[in-house]
Amino acid sequence: MDKKVLETMLNKKTTLSQLKKFIKAKKLKPTDKSKKGIIDFLVNSIQLKEEDFESLQEIAFGPREDKGFSAYICQFNTNLTINKFKEKINEISRFITSDSPFRLRLLALESSRLEILCEFTEKELTLDIFTNKPTFGADNINIVASFDFKQYTVMFFSGSYDHCTEAAINLNNMLPVNIRPLTIYKKHITNAISYTEDSLTLLFLDFILNRLSTIGKIEKVEGIDFEPIDTENIRSIKHKGESVLSDPETCRLISMGHRVVGFRVYFMYITAENRVIYTHISLVFKEKGTKISVAKKNYKLNDIEELFNKVKDLYIDMYVNGPKNIESILEFINKIRERAKEVS
Repeated sequence: MDKKVLETMLNKKTTLSQLKKFIKAKKLKPTDKSKKGIIDFLVNSIQLKEEDFESLQEIAFGPREDKGFSAYICQFNTNLTINKFKEKINEISRFITSDSPFRLRLLALESSRLEILCEFTEKELTLDIFTNKPTFGADNINIVASFDFKQYTVMFFSGSYDHCTEAAINLNNMLPVNIRPLTIYKKHITNAISYTEDSLTLLFLDFILNRLSTIGKIEKVEGIDFEPIDTENIRSIKHKGESVLSDPETCRLISMGHRVVGFRVYFMYITAENRVIYTHISLVFKEKGTKISVAKKNYKLNDIEELFNKVKDLYIDMYVNGPKNIESILEFINKIRERAKEVS
């Protein structure tokens, strides 16, 4: 992670007490024991190992043991240059105060990537514990938006779907970014092969069979989520095997045209440094943006981030180019139909 980003988040998210506990546990002795002094020492310390920086990230962003990397992916204005975007942010920042309803701050800037922190306050109606009367509470929301100027995609990290949507709406109102969903609904559904099965489901099968398999191995399909349908009240199917074919009920639903809107797999991946990791990958297809998640488990954050970026690139390629191998999907659909007959 960029040290400037880490420094910003440590300043914003940690207390002096937390930092003192950290340096005591690591047996570190900075000269300046103030919050700023400790953060300056930690961020620039040559004594810290990679796992120490991971611990600092967990203090700043919250534990990532289960969360790993999770973000909503969107697209933005391809006519916008990174320098122009930076100028606009700097221009707007002059008018933003601590009382502004929506605040943004530049966190990191590279040759083709720009990262900003979006901050806003969410009011929530709660009951006062002393008077038992309704009262408005306030919760500070922080969303990290990472803009990629090679792919013209933006990833919204560290927030719920509604919060990320609100951040995108505010950015569109303040900047010439034109953030919009990067979903395969609009682009490829009408162009997908005409079949009884739902077109989005065919693309989902293509992603699992023909794309994920190019970067690792699916050890197990753990679950498939279907769009809720009143007539059957189907939402999610759990799996016990390594293939979609392992569950006849899933095959029946797919063959009847029920739409798949998400999935979870247990995945084996070999990193660029030849480390083998086993973790969970999930995608949730939403009308306003797809969510990609890779669980951290007990592995290095850099390895999980590497896998996350590979999955993201596969999704973008599917958005741009559509199905990778129609013939193999048609063949697989025939197998699904045969399997579905077992429960029909």
